[in-house]
Amino acid sequence: MMQGSRYILALWAVVLLGGTSQGDPQLPLASAPGNIIIGALFPIHEGTEKTKLSPPQAPICERFSPGGTVMALALIHAVESMNRSPLLTRRGLSLGYRLHDSCSDVTTAVLTTQTFSSVALECGPALNGTRHHPAVTAVIGEMYSEVSIAVARLLNLQLIPQISYASTAVILSDKNRFPAFMRTVPNDDHQTRAMVKLLSDNGWTWVGVLTTDGEYGRHALDSFVSQASEKGICVAFQQVLPDLLSDLNIYRKITSAARTIAENPKVRVVVSFARPEHMKHFEVQGLSTESLLNTTNGGVIFSIQMAVTAIAHAVAELCTARDCSVPSSVQPWELLAALKKTRFEVEGKFYSFDSETGDINLGYNFVQWGPGQFKKTTEGQHTCCYECVNCTENHFSNKTDMDQCFSCGPHEWSPVGSSQCVAKTVMFFSWQDRFAMVLLVLALLGILLTLSVGVLFLCHRHTPVVKASGGPLSFLTLLGLTGSFSSAALFIGQPTRLQCQVRQVLFGLSFTLCVACILVKSLNILLAFQLNPALVSHLCRLYQPYAIISSCVGLQGLICGLWLALCSPTETMQLGETTTLAVCSEGSYEAFGTMLGYIALLALICFACAYKSRKLPQNYNEAKFITFSMLIYFISWVIFIPV
Repeated sequence: MMQGSRYILALWAVVLLGGTSQGDPQLPLASAPGNIIIGALFPIHEGTEKTKLSPPQAPICERFSPGGTVMALALIHAVESMNRSPLLTRRGLSLGYRLHDSCSDVTTAVLTTQTFSSVALECGPALNGTRHHPAVTAVIGEMYSEVSIAVARLLNLQLIPQISYASTAVILSDKNRFPAFMRTVPNDDHQTRAMVKLLSDNGWTWVGVLTTDGEYGRHALDSFVSQASEKGICVAFQQVLPDLLSDLNIYRKITSAARTIAENPKVRVVVSFARPEHMKHFEVQGLSTESLLNTTNGGVIFSIQMAVTAIAHAVAELCTARDCSVPSSVQPWELLAALKKTRFEVEGKFYSFDSETGDINLGYNFVQWGPGQFKKTTEGQHTCCYECVNCTENHFSNKTDMDQCFSCGPHEWSPVGSSQCVAKTVMFFSWQDRFAMVLLVLALLGILLTLSVGVLFLCHRHTPVVKASGGPLSFLTLLGLTGSFSSAALFIGQPTRLQCQVRQVLFGLSFTLCVACILVKSLNILLAFQLNPALVSHLCRLYQPYAIISSCVGLQGLICGLWLALCSPTETMQLGETTTLAVCSEGSYEAFGTMLGYIALLALICFACAYKSRKLPQNYNEAKFITFSMLIYFISWVIFIPV
């Protein structure tokens, strides 16, 4: 115990000399003899001074780190504890150490590692010179992944086992590149997965990231962003700081990072993969700079204890069947093989190294600082940033954070920025429409007048006046007019298939009947007064009024029948922006035109016959009225066709 205390006092004497240390990095800060010597690397200082390239000189360490010193003391305590344990005492074994300051610098750590692989020993019995043996049998360290990678490449030459207590870079799990590297912490994939789960469980989906420009920081950033995107977590900004604190641009980079945080007030959480020495420049709510830098970091202390315990168990297994009184009895590569197989107990739990990666998954301890970790945080510029744009007309979105708007159905519409579609208003010639009311009144008036005349003619059917006006033909004319007036009602209201089929056919047949009756009258006048008497006798035999009417109406019926059979009218919807117009589609416009053209042909023949008979005596002026009626009919169709 007294001997251990002397080493601790010696360590403190070195590290407390001041802000800088100009000692030789190849000389240990503290050492102790033993059958198995462990090399140890700790960041007692935060960096080295920048010096000129020539002449070469030993690096000058600066910025003393209390945390690194605590870790060094933890290793000394762990070694002394194992030396007092029955595991080693009953075999007459002890562990020694050579403790060096890496100054958080790769170059300094490489210089130190060269002494580990040399054949000279400063502690313990001397070699007889017949076997080459490194100065140390195993190495514990370093803290930072960049330093551990450089150290591992040198130790691989002699397969000296290296156990890191804090390096988490995934690349170190590659045993093809780093066969002698092991660690008592999980790698970055586990770390970032745990951080993403913590963010997801707390609903923190808009975060910023601080990291360092090194193997650890870059991979941690890539892994975090990849896993965060799978959980719907958006990274507002990414700030990369220099990995080395001695970098001349570090304060400018830190200032830029702090400005970015300040410019993003909507970011509630900032995830940091930077060193505590970097983070001391940021003002964190609920955590002082002193507590951030001077924390004992119980997880790292436990990892150091596990590393020492693992080496002690592996040594004990190797020395069960051999004499380990001299260091050369255990070669580094033998200890490496034993470490991969050893299973040891710490605080009641058993642990072992993964045979493929050399990692031990110990889990993580979370220290939560309240929501809104940084005083100033904001909305950043990243791929997760988006601008909320209103859905255009006839599009909608019914959920939050949708990538695109959905289109409304053909019979639906929506205004700009809608969350749902509404049915388009169906428009048709309604019964409540004023024009429809006027049309109905006129149609009813026409029907009433027609029926009144029909009743009057029926009551006086035997009188000369009724007989002179055509007799039974007058009733057929009145029937045709009644059908034409009645068809107007079928053009009002929301159309149906049956209504669309009936309305044009009813009008066509009714109006054809009316025009056919008038045509018969026109032919009758023509035969009586205008034709050559020699032809009259022959034409009178052909003049059969009812046969002519039946033929005219029958031919129109054939046209309408073919129309309905081949391509009948049906209801259809004409889609507008906000309305749907319910109309009848005529099916075949050729058939529709043929029907109307047939009526026009009959009217034209009727007009020609009546026009030829226009200069009759005063008592026979019926032809003038027929001519005038047919002329009005043609004028109405000329107006109707463009419409």
